[in-house]
Parts: sequence; structure tokens; C-alpha cells
Amino acid sequence: MQIIANGEKLKIRAGINLEQLLEILEEPARPDMLVSVNKVIVHPKDYAVRMLQENDCVETIYIGFGG
Repeated sequence: MQIIANGEKLKIRAGINLEQLLEILEEPARPDMLVSVNKVIVHPKDYAVRMLQENDCVETIYIGFGG
């Protein structure tokens, strides 16, 4: 199946969850990272149960802290 991950088309096998996709992308979950699927933020505790569907759009967003 095909998804869009961080602006790039990507072919993955069906039945992959968000946690597995992050492993494929080599982007481990971090405290300063948010992940959205179809413009909806997914809580880190739900990465393993959020299954990806054909044409989903996944974005990793890094938050900058500081002053």
C-alpha cells in the first residue's frame, strides 16, 4: 500500500502500525516529537495500535524548546 510520510510517497506492506513505520523511517519516538496521521496528533501510547491505511499522510514534527 502507499502512504505519504514526511512529504514523500512511500510503499509499505499492509498491516503496519505507526510504531512500526517509525522504525522503518529510523525515527524513534522522542519527548520533543509529535506524530500526526491525516493532520491528527497521535498520542505516543497509541502508536502500537494506530494501524495505517492506504493514502494516509504521516508527519513527524519536532518541537523546539528554549528561550
